Amino acid sequence: MTAKEAMEQLAAGSDEALDVILYELGYLNKAYRLARRQTKNHHDAEGLSWEVALAVWGARTSYDPGQEFDPYFNAIVRNRLAKYYERRERNRQRRAALEANAEALAPSADDPTAAVEGREQADRAVRLLSERERHVLACRLDGQSIVEIAEAQGVSRGAVDSILKRLRQKLRKALE
Repeated sequence: MTAKEAMEQLAAGSDEALDVILYELGYLNKAYRLARRQTKNHHDAEGLSWEVALAVWGARTSYDPGQEFDPYFNAIVRNRLAKYYERRERNRQRRAALEANAEALAPSADDPTAAVEGREQADRAVRLLSERERHVLACRLDGQSIVEIAEAQGVSRGAVDSILKRLRQKLRKALE
């Protein structure tokens, strides 16, 4: 069976067709190799290859059977890599901003206990958050967009917005 035929079966509702594409035809390994070559990181490449697999599943209804599968698949991989680099750049910018803020807010050498007290206060504030709020906060700090978090959690964007609003309020109150 070709990938093109498997995509047609996938569009028709055959869950087994995805296994054919990913495993029997080796497209999951191909996605991993392409991602590994670009990211030079096993864990990132593994995550990206599964993102590609999910994208293939999601594209099952929009795939044009008149189109060759390999260029279509390569476009999915390129798009996922582009998102990966966007997330990485956002993370880099956030880290730089956090480091700049940390330096500006750093306690003076005259009061060495202020840093320890500030860290303890932040730890107490984070412990006030629910498990779900901590998870959403960690995802945001990892550079995921609200849409990405919503998709991963299986909730609406509005739900993630509400969670973020509540956790910000809790943190502000705890840090006052």
